[in-house]
Amino acid sequence: MLIKVATNEKRIIPIRDDIKDHLIEWFNSDNKVLDRCIITYHNKSIKSINTSWRKLIKKAGVSQYVRPYSLRHTFATLAIAYGGDLKCISEIMGHSDTKMLLKTYQHTTFSQKIQSINNIPNFLADTK
Repeated sequence: MLIKVATNEKRIIPIRDDIKDHLIEWFNSDNKVLDRCIITYHNKSIKSINTSWRKLIKKAGVSQYVRPYSLRHTFATLAIAYGGDLKCISEIMGHSDTKMLLKTYQHTTFSQKIQSINNIPNFLADTK
């Protein structure tokens, strides 16, 4: 998928194989009103992500507001937590190096902290 971002930079963003068919089906069933609009829902152009996002959050019954931008942080955190390559993740997100990714976007989970602690060899095991 080719993504055009605010800086007029173009990036190729890989799409997971298991959702690609769903996205193609969505596109084919709902692209009757594309008229230069990339995202549609039920034959209506989505011109404001924020407005649509707020409506969907409310419809889903989510009581705490979640910003669309939070998905970017979630992507980075999960991609790193599940062993994604830092350089690849940085490039997907549009960063030239991993510093921005690690400084701003990665949020550790408690299970990652436990795993990090448990990865340290048990030095006391051989001290009998």
